[in-house]
Amino acid sequence: MISGQFGIGYYTWESYTLQNYPDIIVGMILIGLIGMGSSALLKAAGAALLPWHAKEGR
Repeated sequence: MISGQFGIGYYTWESYTLQNYPDIIVGMILIGLIGMGSSALLKAAGAALLPWHAKEGR
């Protein structure tokens, strides 16, 4: 996440090195929201592509 020269990971790491705490919090929240969103997308895709699996898991 921090090896690039742009992106959320880079933004958060630069904020950390510059001790810009509000931007660190923003970066952490964005990373969390993107993680939650991608998990929800994968769950929805799995339920759509494998409907028999979703019924067994409940």
